[in-house]
Amino acid sequence: MSSNNNRQLQARPNRKTEQSFDFFKNTKVSTCSYIKRKGDDFIAIPFYFKPNQRNLDYLNKSMYSTSTNQDAYNNKRRCFSSMRNKPLSPYNPLAHRSRLVDQSLRISQSNVCQVEIGDRNQKMIKHYVTQYQNQLGNFGDTTPCSNPQILAERAKWNHKLKNK
Repeated sequence: MSSNNNRQLQARPNRKTEQSFDFFKNTKVSTCSYIKRKGDDFIAIPFYFKPNQRNLDYLNKSMYSTSTNQDAYNNKRRCFSSMRNKPLSPYNPLAHRSRLVDQSLRISQSNVCQVEIGDRNQKMIKHYVTQYQNQLGNFGDTTPCSNPQILAERAKWNHKLKNK
């Protein structure tokens, strides 16, 4: 029987018996590939060592062609699905070119320096109001501003205070 075992070992040599330090060749340690002596220390070599290869380039590349920052802050033309000439772009279910026309009202800014007459997006009940109607008492003269939007907001506030 013992000769059979020796033949099997010779036919299928074990790395531990070949490369280990002499003291560890006949031990029952089976948690490492072999044991190597380095100076006065013994080092257990694991079964699977890492090959000395560089990381493959395709593993380091991102699968996205643009960064998140580029996607978020990219200037896109205002376009919608019923336009005749739309810019070509790769398929994206949320693409700007696939959206419907924006029907939302434009919010006016409080510090607008132009007066737009006939703007359909803004509902202006009092288009033409005289300066006398806008000013209540001496409040209109105390505002150091000539912006019509700011003066109108100030006049509304003064009218509201008067009606209390």
